[in-house]
Amino acid sequence: MVTHRGRWTLRDRVDSIMRALPVTVPPGTAALTVQLDHPRDAGVLDLGCVGPAGFRGWSGGARDRYTITADWATPGYLPGELEPGEWQVLLRLHRVPPDGLPYEVTVTTSTRAPAPPAGPEAPPRPERPSRPDLPEVDGRRWLAGDLHAHTVHSDGAYTIDELAALAVGRGLDFLAVTDHNTVSHHPWLPAASARYGITLVPGQEVTTDRGHANAFGPVGWIDFREPADRWLAAVERAGGLLSINHPLGGDCAWRQPVTTRTRLVEVWHSGWWDRTWGAPLAWAQAARSGVPPHGGDRTVQLTGRTRVAGAPVNHGIYRPADPDVAPDDLLASLAADGYTGVDSGPIGYLGTGELLTRRLTEAGVGLAGGWVDLRFADPDGFAEDLAQLDAALDVFAAAPVDDPRFAPRPTLACPGNPARAARPGTPTDLASALPAAAWPGFAARVQQAVDRCRDRGLEPVFHYHLGTDVETEAEADRLLELTDVAICLDTGHLALAGGDPVAAVHRWAGRTGQVHLKDADLAAHRRVRDAGGGLAEVVAAGGFCALGNGDVDLAGVLRGLDDTGYTGWLVIEQDAPAQGRDLDRIRADQRDNRRWLAEALR
Repeated sequence: MVTHRGRWTLRDRVDSIMRALPVTVPPGTAALTVQLDHPRDAGVLDLGCVGPAGFRGWSGGARDRYTITADWATPGYLPGELEPGEWQVLLRLHRVPPDGLPYEVTVTTSTRAPAPPAGPEAPPRPERPSRPDLPEVDGRRWLAGDLHAHTVHSDGAYTIDELAALAVGRGLDFLAVTDHNTVSHHPWLPAASARYGITLVPGQEVTTDRGHANAFGPVGWIDFREPADRWLAAVERAGGLLSINHPLGGDCAWRQPVTTRTRLVEVWHSGWWDRTWGAPLAWAQAARSGVPPHGGDRTVQLTGRTRVAGAPVNHGIYRPADPDVAPDDLLASLAADGYTGVDSGPIGYLGTGELLTRRLTEAGVGLAGGWVDLRFADPDGFAEDLAQLDAALDVFAAAPVDDPRFAPRPTLACPGNPARAARPGTPTDLASALPAAAWPGFAARVQQAVDRCRDRGLEPVFHYHLGTDVETEAEADRLLELTDVAICLDTGHLALAGGDPVAAVHRWAGRTGQVHLKDADLAAHRRVRDAGGGLAEVVAAGGFCALGNGDVDLAGVLRGLDDTGYTGWLVIEQDAPAQGRDLDRIRADQRDNRRWLAEALR
């Protein structure tokens, strides 16, 4: 076993962003395992491997561990005999904080190869949707495809089989699989192509901190450490094509010098927020005539069905003024941990108007929606609260949107009912429940708020919630019967109120407008209730715990959402108390929650 440890500094990064740590592999080695440890909340180190004979794999920041054997390797890495001699563990110092980044790399060799880990079963081949009726052009027909997709061989969420099945289900004829800086996926593409009836084009997204480019075709591995001109020369020499990706893409924008421009350029990408932006097309026009433009998307957004958001409530933020976590810090943390969206939290916390747009754009996240409680049970109070709703709709309507399916969802809800908040969840305190005679008027006011949202071009959802007039599954069902509002399916609140989140996914299929993915600790809730505590005490006691640590069948929920074709935001929530919270633990939990979901979706 060999261990390298130290502390990378900004000066190290300036001197050389790529670092190679030597490892001697003795004769007879059957397996090589590398483990990288560093504080992920502080910085990012990308990971790879080179053997005496050349490239053996790359996983970037997607993994902290890999194994290479003669017969199998961790996705992103190439299996094969482990030739004796000096190997190198590659580290790219992607993000290093001002005070430096400690790290430890442990390399273990073995004369006996471990068994390969079991992978998921290949999904069945789906039915292909009917093709659109498009006219032929000079005897040529249109094909549907995507030229930018990732798998578990880099930072994607799906296996190659899962990706192929999703593409076929969306009606694609071809799909370029372009994992970051690796070609480990290439040998698996032909079999998956045949199994699912789709052309999978081998590719590699050549990825650096100064720009990305897709190499299309069976051209072998393109060394991202070389200058960009050499990428183009190598690809064209092997009969492939090179395309510059998302030339205007924040910190992934193209800044590489080239003497010969590529024949392809990606002028549409999921990271661009506003359909009215003219800059991408202007960039393409400036390239040169005859440069074919194309669009691309990320693997987890291939189907356009889900994106993942975080929320200020996870940090105990319930009021917009004087928060313990600054908005820019929260957005930067979410983006670094892989979230692509954020719930607004209390209206005004993230800003309004141009300030909100700037913050969202700079962080590269979208606005998933936000909580607006109205006094639906009180006619006079409701009338007064409509001004509050209008102010919230002003915020949501001004937020940048790149896809209408992921526009902000006004999250309508009731304010707290003190009697129910004192005894939240199951067993339900029916004495403080809304009387049957009050339901028609209550529902009419909900419908009035719904229609007001729609008049502004926004589609709202209704959030049942512990300690409010709509808390239980039965109460949510009643509201759905009396209105046409979509439901916000909050798995944690439903579980603590005695509901079955998995069954609700199927029963509310077609009426679910947003999902708040939340785990719940039934034992913690029971202890608080038995001690006479209320909702605030449930939250403080950890009634809403980190994903995978509680009693909600979240895997079943995710399967149900997939089966029912849910489209929209998955908002990860873990309600935190407003006072006495541990912000370091909260940040760690939110990072772990995002990782848990990524693993669960694989």
